[in-house]
Amino acid sequence: MSGLSGKTAMIEEILQRLEDHVKLERVPGYNLLFAKMGTQGCFLIYDEETGLGDFDMPAFTEMHKEARLAGLKSPYNVFARYEVFQSKSVHFHKVVIRKVDS
Repeated sequence: MSGLSGKTAMIEEILQRLEDHVKLERVPGYNLLFAKMGTQGCFLIYDEETGLGDFDMPAFTEMHKEARLAGLKSPYNVFARYEVFQSKSVHFHKVVIRKVDS
């Protein structure tokens, strides 16, 4: 996966893991939304400048806006480093970045 941006590489890794278990449809053109499973969406909280982000109130607000625009319904599947904000409409998935010592 060399040459991919950090966000794209992270999305590809998540998709590979999920596609073994569920049928996904990739969704281009959004900042957080990257795939959907029927009427549920998959959202990655990621910033190209700072890396993997936290699921907080501003992230929830943006995620909810994108979900409405895409016509999605809860529960929403959110992938992020930490769950700072909690909502009954969100299934949170903690993403751990492993560093390999050289």
